[in-house]
Amino acid sequence: MSLRLRLAICIPVLAIALGCPAQKSAGPGQGDADDSTPAANIDGQTVTLAEVDAWIKQQLFDQATDDREPTKLYELRSRVLDDMINERLLEEEAAPLGLTPDELIRNETEEKTSVGDEELLAFYEENKERMGEVAFEDVKSKIQSHLQQQRQQTAGKEYIQSLRTQASVEIYLEVPRVEVEAKGPSLGPDDAPVTIIEFSDYQCPYCRRAEPVVQQVLERYPSQVRFVFRHFPLDRIHPLARGAAEAAACANEQG
Repeated sequence: MSLRLRLAICIPVLAIALGCPAQKSAGPGQGDADDSTPAANIDGQTVTLAEVDAWIKQQLFDQATDDREPTKLYELRSRVLDDMINERLLEEEAAPLGLTPDELIRNETEEKTSVGDEELLAFYEENKERMGEVAFEDVKSKIQSHLQQQRQQTAGKEYIQSLRTQASVEIYLEVPRVEVEAKGPSLGPDDAPVTIIEFSDYQCPYCRRAEPVVQQVLERYPSQVRFVFRHFPLDRIHPLARGAAEAAACANEQG
């Protein structure tokens, strides 16, 4: 799939994610945003294709964002907004030249996608075991198409990145943040400018690996960092973690 095609596919999703009107489809049997073609009749009330399409869009949006879970919603919006910016930059660059975005990308990447016979043969030699007993001439055209497609995608991304570097692009989407109470056993001064809150499991090997790093941070920044420990026992995979957490909490209460 070409980069341009990937961008085009993302635009309808953008309309859902950002609340913009979707591009109308000209395909046979597919309803437009205002299509009043009847799809069903319920006790004398007509259900139109537009209503069906709106229902589909909402379901897809809910699925893609886990019912508007903040992190998922941000990820979708960020990804689609990125594609929209790329699409608009391509259109702005192509229009004065009398080109379509497809033609512009093809012109800018054509020289970078050529593959010589030596490269084709080298690829064949590196991968011939996976190809089986197939002669080079029998797969040469497929290798060439594969390598050209790879280079086209890479060159296309590099070209779009150059457009973004030259343009004035500002992103206002904010990463969702969750306020966490810094409550629990702690090390370091209460008025430290930086507070680190660790949710940990006493039976977790990865938590244990993090301990030396935490110690290094506290030793290097004794007055700048406050470290707060909060229990997070994973009962399903660590059956001993909760008991250890309860014992630690009792010990902390006793000083």
